[in-house]
This record gives sequence, C-alpha cells and structure tokens, in this order.
Amino acid sequence: MNSEYLDHTATSIPIIMSSPKRQKTDPKDQVSQPETGARKGYISWDQHFMEVAESAARRSKDPVTQVGACIVNSDMQIVGVGYNSMPYTADGRNDDKFTWQKKVKKGYVCHAELNAIVKKEPRSVNNCTIYVTLFPCNHCAQLIIQSGITKVIYLDDKHANKPDTICSKEMLDAAGIPYSHFKSQQIYDNINNFCNFKSFHLYILTQIELMSSEYLDHTATSIPIIMSSHEPETGARKDCISWDEHFMEVAELAARRSKDLSTQVGACIVNSDMQIVGVGYRFTWGEGMYVCHAELNAIVKKEPRSVNNCTIYVTSFPCNKCTQLIIQSGITKVIYLHDNFGTVSSKKMLDAANIPYNLFKNKH
Repeated sequence: MNSEYLDHTATSIPIIMSSPKRQKTDPKDQVSQPETGARKGYISWDQHFMEVAESAARRSKDPVTQVGACIVNSDMQIVGVGYNSMPYTADGRNDDKFTWQKKVKKGYVCHAELNAIVKKEPRSVNNCTIYVTLFPCNHCAQLIIQSGITKVIYLDDKHANKPDTICSKEMLDAAGIPYSHFKSQQIYDNINNFCNFKSFHLYILTQIELMSSEYLDHTATSIPIIMSSHEPETGARKDCISWDEHFMEVAELAARRSKDLSTQVGACIVNSDMQIVGVGYRFTWGEGMYVCHAELNAIVKKEPRSVNNCTIYVTSFPCNKCTQLIIQSGITKVIYLHDNFGTVSSKKMLDAANIPYNLFKNKH
C-alpha cells in the first residue's frame, strides 16, 4: 500500500487514522482529571516501543511470519528498528533475487534483530533493551549478547519448544540477560479477531486505549497472535505497509504517550537511510507557554545524529515556532497528518525556505 501525497494547496481528505486531538480515553479518567492536570489515558513506554516493533513487522514481505524489533536506550530513545527481510542487493531488488518459499527462505532471510542492530549507527546498543515481536533465535541471541544489549522483551514465543529457542534461552541465562514476556491481553484478544494486517492497522490506530504492560516470567505460555497474509508462500507479501505509513504510525504512537488533556501530538524524524533519528510528543507542565511541542522534543532528542536533510512526520501541522526550528535545524521535508489550526505563517516560512510540506493520505 503506497502512501500518497497531496500538494499543500489541496483540500484535506478524511483519513481513517485517528486524530490525536480526538483520541478517546476512559470516561472515568476524563471526569476525574481537572482541566489543568495531566491526561491519564496515555500508553506506557513499554507498549509504545512494542507497538513500534509491531509496526516494523508490518513492513516485512515474508508471507508467513512478520517479525519486528525496536532497540531503546536508557534515555527512552529509539536506537534501531528492524524487520525480517532479504539481504540488500546492489540493484535494490532483493525480493526478486531471493525466494520467500518456506523451505528455501531460511538460508537467506535476515532477521529483525540483526537489521535493528546493524542499522543503529552511530549510536551504540550497549546497555539497551530490545523489544521483539518473536523470541530471538539462537543466532540473534548471539548478536544480542555480543552487541551489549542487556534486556529482551518479547511478544510471542511460539517456537518455545524448538532447539534453537531453547539454546537462545540457555545463552541469555548464562549471559545474565533477562527476557520478559510482554503482555497486553486486550491487544491480543482483539488482534485474534482479525484476518489480516489491514484490519489490525485500523484497530491499532483508532481503538486501542491505555493498558498497563505486564511481564510474565520467561516460563510462561505465550499468547497466540494471528499474523496472516493472503500472498502465496512462493512470493513476497504484497500487503506490507509503506515506509511512510510506518513512520507516521511511529509519530501516532508517540502522540499516545502525551499527557496533554486536549491535544496529543507526535513527531518522528527520519534520515535518507530510513533510520529513525528522533521521536517526540507534546509534553506539558500546564497550559499555553508551558507546553513543549512534539517537533521540539524530537529535534533535541536526536543526539548524536544530525537532522540535516531529514524528513519529519508530524500528526499535526507545525506551529510557527516549530517551523522556525525545523528550518534552522536543516530538515528538508515535512509530512503531516492533520492541519487543524490554520498555520498560515508556518506555510509562508516553509515556502520561503523551499521546504515541501505534504498531507499524508492513508489508503485504508
């Protein structure tokens, strides 16, 4: 599914992806919260990062098993993201060069953990946590241990009884690296009612509310999750999401971290190598002048990477102050989900700086 852009003079088309401004929380949370207090219906860091891994998994062209990984440091910054894919080729046509046939693909597929770790430059993954949608195989466990990652949080363990998974756990135990089963029962129950990722995409962006993340010990039984595809096993899965959809979803997930009662906004900065450079959400100590906007937080949290020549995905069109920050920091493209505030001065400055701004259109 390719995302399409409208030029900035076009009329906004209704989008199914939910507006952060209109996100609903539990009524009792809203009633109990005063206007000047923080929103209670925000998602936990653990759920945010696991859902980023889930979004990455939906980039995979594997017709049978889509896996995602997200590496996070102690400052809650995303260091690397990956999904299972074929190895890169000189002409960029890796899915045409290698087969996804089940009995053959194992010799070629690069796992999500590998791609997340090698795509982490220039940051180190030392002392980081890795969130994975499927328990790491023995080779990925070796990568995790040797690269200095100190914690594993996994979503599914469907191969728990297979020799390579048993080997993985033995190596992680020996290295003193804890591995915890992420449990969010409401997500699992609802995903299992859907037949494909399009329905999951719709659900995850419009229906999921705050659920506390809980961990089970590593002997717990994993909760089955349906990740089906209608593509034949001999070819690449065609219903994977585009890069643009993935990065806008990351911005949406960031918005759901916001404690702002009235408006939840998220931002995701991406470089030309499709690496996430910075993520931020609207943070507030109160009203008005106390609010730190999502774009500001994404830009200042980008160290040690530069945002020069990067693209910023934002759930709401930048205000004039954030536009100034975008221009001066060297960002060269803006992709926005909503334009609810009539930011005329922002668009005038972006036009003068020759920075394109495009309305994200989701096909779902």
